[in-house]
Amino acid sequence: MEISSISETDKNAITRLLSSDLSRTVARHAIIVLHYFRTISDEDLPIDVLLGGCVLYAVKQRQASNANYFLRECLERVKESDIVGFELLLVQVVRHNVLLIETCLRSVFHEVLLENPVAGLDRERTIKVCLHLISFLYRTSWCLFPESAARGAFLVASEKCEIKLGKLSSAFDGPMVKHIAKYLRDQFWN
Repeated sequence: MEISSISETDKNAITRLLSSDLSRTVARHAIIVLHYFRTISDEDLPIDVLLGGCVLYAVKQRQASNANYFLRECLERVKESDIVGFELLLVQVVRHNVLLIETCLRSVFHEVLLENPVAGLDRERTIKVCLHLISFLYRTSWCLFPESAARGAFLVASEKCEIKLGKLSSAFDGPMVKHIAKYLRDQFWN
């Protein structure tokens, strides 16, 4: 899978979500919802409808209540019915069990440590590098594949932290994991 280029509107929406006062979990959930929507439609929507609908969907799925200020800002510029209508469309097209990449990182570490106990020596630094790399994957459609994204980020973080891994499961050899790792290397170390 190649990373599809995203529009300026979507880039601006993602930037606004990441720099908002929303919790990181809700903001990233909303970004994933936006990417899912873009897999079925490239319709040009007003940015506040796009943001409001994605945040409303994420808030309902996460049963969070900390998005009132953000939604109120969107409602100042567009009609409430537009945001609610878009959110209803999202309910029909977005899978309900959205996984954040960070959620998969724990199982990836566990899987690696079973085969490579030495990988745990600099665990904190490796996790920090992984989290840094993962934060950039939310700006791409790679965040739609959280397990592969976590594995790709782990591979690149291990290289950066100079951790010698002896044996990895075949899941690390998948083409998507390799593409994600290559993307991260190209973006940050070449």
